[in-house]
Amino acid sequence: MATNQPQSQGNGNTISPQIFVGLRPTSDKVDPIKNTDCQYNKPAGGIWTSPMRDGSSPWLDHLNSASGRGLAGDNDDIYKLTPSDDVDLFVIDSKNDLDDLLDQYKRDDIDTFFTPDCAPIDFQQLAQDYDGLTITWNGIKQTSHLTPGMYTWDVPSTVWFGWPFDNVQQVESV
Repeated sequence: MATNQPQSQGNGNTISPQIFVGLRPTSDKVDPIKNTDCQYNKPAGGIWTSPMRDGSSPWLDHLNSASGRGLAGDNDDIYKLTPSDDVDLFVIDSKNDLDDLLDQYKRDDIDTFFTPDCAPIDFQQLAQDYDGLTITWNGIKQTSHLTPGMYTWDVPSTVWFGWPFDNVQQVESV
């Protein structure tokens, strides 16, 4: 794992259970991380979760407030995923964290002239050093309106670069 860790959960620190909305997640359904054109500031591949809090998650709250779960598919379910204790996450909790991330993992192959808000993160390189990338509410507040920034990350969430989960439990059907 990475030796220069601006912020990291893992190394014995317990990470809260995560909520996943969709068809039952399994390791064979996780596609490898690929860089994208930066339009949405997110990678292709991986698996996306949001931290479980009081039986819900910021993503579930967003789905409920956005359109009464209209964003979830008819066959989607809600799962509680328990990460392994030894996961290593790069955490964006401030503007400084985003600056550190871009200092270490900035893509040079992308022209941000037409997408100046884009944070050209080299997700493929980041995935070699970390198990995932997490953004917190504070990270969203401090980076969503910056140039470059994390403008498309609407709620605290993690993109996992592989399958670090010890347990998957269906919580509810949508």
